[in-house]
Amino acid sequence: MNLLAQAEADLQTVLEDEENGFGVEITITDPDGKSGALVGSAGDVASAIDPETNALIAGAVAHACVRSSSLARAGLKVPTGTIDTTKRPWRVQFAGRDGVAKTYAVLRTLPDRTLGTVLLILTPHQS
Repeated sequence: MNLLAQAEADLQTVLEDEENGFGVEITITDPDGKSGALVGSAGDVASAIDPETNALIAGAVAHACVRSSSLARAGLKVPTGTIDTTKRPWRVQFAGRDGVAKTYAVLRTLPDRTLGTVLLILTPHQS
């Protein structure tokens, strides 16, 4: 097994293992309403620190990371982000540590075609 094949196998353990890894249930819905249930890594941070000033910046920064192969198995394309509020966005839903599910819109997509992951930068979304 070459290193890229090993990385794909490792990703399954790291991203999709709900018991021993970082895996959480994530639902991804395309603009047409087609949904897929996946397992990946996700988070929602309420504030960040500006690296230049060390100032605390308030604002939600959410993300989800899934394997490209899992998206394909779910019958979904790689989501795309949009800032156009007149278009229906790709939506991502996952529960936080409090167990409450929240829905987000995909703002930006960062695919890593070497490792086979897709990082989704999210923004809160009202359905």
